[in-house]
Amino acid sequence: FLSTGNPTLYYIKGFKIYSSTANTACAFCVGYNSYISFGFVDIGAGFSQQIRAQDGGYIACLGNYTISGGAAVHCMGVLGIIRIQSVTITLVGTPAFSGSFIDCGFLSDFIMNAITFSGSATGVRYSVTANSVLYTNSGGANYFPGSTAGSTATGGQYT
Repeated sequence: FLSTGNPTLYYIKGFKIYSSTANTACAFCVGYNSYISFGFVDIGAGFSQQIRAQDGGYIACLGNYTISGGAAVHCMGVLGIIRIQSVTITLVGTPAFSGSFIDCGFLSDFIMNAITFSGSATGVRYSVTANSVLYTNSGGANYFPGSTAGSTATGGQYT
């Protein structure tokens, strides 16, 4: 899903999304001052980035969800906002993230707190760069799923 041009609102609920073609760009992607809210979905395999907010796009999670496939990145921001709070994210089968679980970059703002993670993943937990902010309300270095420590660079803030 990608919005270009006029601002648009999407509400996505209650299904499994996957790609039979490896490295399909995104499961959920929004930009240009548009908005996606989602919940009660299962994000499967086949995507390079599972959730991406770019160029003024805003994504909000409104309910628990499942991750049943790996990707390069679970949540990616490039001048975008992602808000995931007070939900349970269930990881099935230890999905692998070859880039990082969270990639908050290029002036992005992620608010990701009070999340309960059920299950585990492999890969880097988070990367926060280029004057972006990842707010977890003191979630700690091991808050996000993954097998490798996260990092911050070039003005990125993990709070």
